Amino acid sequence: MYAKQKLYEAIRSLTGVGTIQERLTFAALPLVILENPNDEVPAELRAELADVVRALTAKPLSDASGYTPREISDEDAGRLSDRIVSLLVRIMGGL
Repeated sequence: MYAKQKLYEAIRSLTGVGTIQERLTFAALPLVILENPNDEVPAELRAELADVVRALTAKPLSDASGYTPREISDEDAGRLSDRIVSLLVRIMGGL
């Protein structure tokens, strides 16, 4: 399923190298792709996905010099990371 793949890619970005703000920037890319169109995302998860994408893209993901890390606290970054993991767990049918 395409949605599972994109959420997995986002989680892989979260476990990569860099600050959590940088990793969230890279995690946003597959989520933005997944959001539009979101036919593969179950209806009950679409609002959650949209909220996460909105939080991650309040500022453009890149500028002329490259990717721009998210300007959020470590605590907020942790909460967003948890929400992304939760989305994958829920789309997979739970634990």
